[in-house]
This record gives sequence, structure tokens and C-alpha cells, in this order.
Amino acid sequence: MINDLKVRKDVEKSKAHCHVKPFGKGSRACERCASHRGHNRKYGMNLCRRCLHTNAKILGFTSFD
Repeated sequence: MINDLKVRKDVEKSKAHCHVKPFGKGSRACERCASHRGHNRKYGMNLCRRCLHTNAKILGFTSFD
């Protein structure tokens, strides 16, 4: 029974990351840089925090002091 739980290392996958994730962090990516980290989905923008910050004025955001 313990042998059944071990991962077989001799089996190679034909493609790296071939399993498509329907949910979770791996299913969402930034539309500009394809990053999975710091993702903002608010209002359907689908941008990471870095792209949102650099393109905020182009997108119409203003900062109030």
C-alpha cells in the first residue's frame, strides 16, 4: 500500500504544464505580461498590479492628493 502512494519518477510527461486549470491562480493571467502574481480581476480588467500601476493614466485612473 505504501508503494502505491509513491510518485513514479521514470514516467515523463510529453509537455510541461499540459494540464489546463479551470480555476485557481493558474487559470488567470495578466493580459499584458502573462504573469500569475498580483492579479487584479476587478471590473474585468485582468491585469497584474505592476501593469495596472504603470498604465493607470492610460486606463483613466487619477490620483487624488
